[in-house]
Amino acid sequence: MQIQAITIIGTGNVATHLGKAFLKAGIQINAIVARDQQKAIALGAVLNNAPGLLLGDLLPPSDAYIIAVKDDAIHEVAKTIAQKDRLLIHCSGASNGNILDVKGNEFGVMWPMQTLTKNNDVALNQTLIAVSGSNDETLFAIATLARKISERIVEVSETQRAMLHLSAVWINNYTNHMFVIAEQLLKENNLDFNLFIPLIDEHIEKLKTMSADLLQTGPASRGDMVTLNKHRSMLKSHPEIQQLYDVLAQSVLNHSLKNKS
Repeated sequence: MQIQAITIIGTGNVATHLGKAFLKAGIQINAIVARDQQKAIALGAVLNNAPGLLLGDLLPPSDAYIIAVKDDAIHEVAKTIAQKDRLLIHCSGASNGNILDVKGNEFGVMWPMQTLTKNNDVALNQTLIAVSGSNDETLFAIATLARKISERIVEVSETQRAMLHLSAVWINNYTNHMFVIAEQLLKENNLDFNLFIPLIDEHIEKLKTMSADLLQTGPASRGDMVTLNKHRSMLKSHPEIQQLYDVLAQSVLNHSLKNKS
């Protein structure tokens, strides 16, 4: 099985970036499909004038149908377009692949582990893409397709992909929320967040060669209750941030004590 021609369902960030990357890689895009036909036509115009169709229209024959929609819409889309001989692929990290198994059709997942926004061009060639398939042949076909747009492909089970997604939330989303809090506190005191960019860059560089566990420092890891209590008092006017600080400090302290025992 070779995937040389695709139909893309969706017009959002993932559909846009994947569509551009596939087109550049020489994959034929037969159609863009959406609930809003004008959006499908607009994206199709960017992707070598691929026709824009409504969900529910007769779809052109394709080697694979890429479902790049919100997680809560994937199953409904699959029910609308599934046929016995169609390979359906969704692009979600959190959703099981078998939600595409509607009519005994082949299915799989191709999840790019990257934050994608329409107005920010991202070179996908170094983006990690997690792939899985309903059988070995399907997995091979999906992995081969993914390798046309990225050098970093990992074949994973459903459980592994779910854990990758959970870890990505910790690494990217929650870490960024810490940056949001720090930026807020700094602004309130007329300080510039950019002062910390070198520190952030240095830490990221160290993570390339050292375990995150070994890099953990700070008052909580040392059990420095004097500093922790001082920080808590400084956050009295921000009770929600103080509560979060307490939870994180306790977690770091518990981990440090466990490692020493």
